[in-house]
Amino acid sequence: MPTESTNRPLTSIVCIKYTLDVEEIKVNPVTSEPNLEHATYRINDFDENGIEAALRLRDEHGGRAVAVSVLAERPPDNVLLRALAMGIDELHFVCDPALRDCDALATAAILAALILKLGTFDCVVCSDTSVDEHRGEVGPRLAEDLQIPSVTHVTGLTVNDNLLRADRALESWIETVEAALPVLLTVGSETNEPRMPTLRQIRQADQKPTVEWRLTDLVSPHVYGDSGSRIRTLATYAPPSVRKRIVVNGEDAEETAGTLVAHLLEEAVITF
Repeated sequence: MPTESTNRPLTSIVCIKYTLDVEEIKVNPVTSEPNLEHATYRINDFDENGIEAALRLRDEHGGRAVAVSVLAERPPDNVLLRALAMGIDELHFVCDPALRDCDALATAAILAALILKLGTFDCVVCSDTSVDEHRGEVGPRLAEDLQIPSVTHVTGLTVNDNLLRADRALESWIETVEAALPVLLTVGSETNEPRMPTLRQIRQADQKPTVEWRLTDLVSPHVYGDSGSRIRTLATYAPPSVRKRIVVNGEDAEETAGTLVAHLLEEAVITF
């Protein structure tokens, strides 16, 4: 993600979400419901791209990169502080059990209140989506709450003075747009390759500023309570998976391979 020099330092704020590691989630074979018993927390994969984007802006233009988060349950310190280990300067977060069923509308409102408490900023970076819900709502909703423009699906950007120019990956073409700072942008896996923290950075992460805010100091209960969230998750099930258990036989390897390819073409698993 290339950047250009600007004549003043930038303050970038990156929003991060702590999710369960989807690779560790098992499915109950009887109920088809997810079994979360052995799943551990991690930073949402795409938020690490957001962290990298904020760090590159700081590295190129000076200033600072600050992480913010809203969560219902505090993850282990090694997960909570990972953004600091990657290079983020400060971490500000809200942790309250009342946020367990918080939807994107309420999450964006709380993030906006927290960000405004931190003072002026130039860029707010969110991920395109999260690995657990794949809704992609928080970024645009947050921009609306902050009353700033949003540029989504960013794959590359430049900042010059008070103007951001970004490339957006659309379905079949790349769109280049410009927006005046401050601006919110969303990024994903195509934007950059997140850096890996060194052992020294991991050990020094707890020496950086980490501030936990009280939910009641940011918003009133109607923002995050029953009246604040508009979406209810009624149930979560894994899609049924039935194996066909087809055995492909042949007189020799060539015949077996040909039969296999013919079957895959018939099922539209592969095309030529």
